[in-house]
Amino acid sequence: MANQLSHPRLGLIVSKKVSKKAVERNKLKRRLREIFRLNKNNLNSFDIVVIAKQNANECTYLQLEKNFIKALKNAQVYH
Repeated sequence: MANQLSHPRLGLIVSKKVSKKAVERNKLKRRLREIFRLNKNNLNSFDIVVIAKQNANECTYLQLEKNFIKALKNAQVYH
């Protein structure tokens, strides 16, 4: 969804279905925030919400980054 700000914003949802351990959920959130931070300049002013799937914590950093950018390009917010 487009926002009225001059920068994009990120919302993360990582439930216990992804992992019962808070440490693993927090690690996934840190990785997603870092991917967002590094690609922020390529994003339009949108509010982006990421809902992690069950096997997301099994992905490597590179797999997460690839999937994140692919999803943003499909949503046409990445240029």
